[in-house]
Amino acid sequence: MRDSMADYSQVAQEIAQGIRAEQDAWSYATQAAQHVKNRVANEQQPLRVFFEGVETALEEEVNKANPELSKQGLLTGEAIQGIVFHGQIRDDVFNRTYLLLTFGNSRRCEVTLDPSWPRIKAVLSGDIHSAANGTVHLLTLPLEKGGEYVTARTANQPEETPEIIGAQEVAEIVVMGVIRGHFE
Repeated sequence: MRDSMADYSQVAQEIAQGIRAEQDAWSYATQAAQHVKNRVANEQQPLRVFFEGVETALEEEVNKANPELSKQGLLTGEAIQGIVFHGQIRDDVFNRTYLLLTFGNSRRCEVTLDPSWPRIKAVLSGDIHSAANGTVHLLTLPLEKGGEYVTARTANQPEETPEIIGAQEVAEIVVMGVIRGHFE
């Protein structure tokens, strides 16, 4: 009989060490990814709270605006229901959530939070008073974080000094734009 040259024990130990090293590396990578995800979520939390404030304020402003529109006889025809606040809409195709307001069948406003470039964006389409019913109006309000507080800045022209505004003022600007058919 010849002595065996194969050291199965050593080979098994080497393989086991390699597997443990891979598992440790995978575990570390998973922990690091979770840490980054948690940090980003914590950084974006004030932005989300601000956006929730905008959502609440939009509903309040719509409830203030509709009686005034009715008093002026503007709730007729397709706009008889006034401004309708639909709340949050989830769009799985584009992986986004937005707040939706409509005024009649032809005016639609989507309000979104873009946390990657902190801003509130409102896109208004379909001006009832325009022959170009497909016109799109854009409102972009950069957001600034100051500790736990977030504010928006307005400036329609580059030479204007931006005004610092809160969620309520953002909602007022959006609802006024929906009524007018454009943002000022």
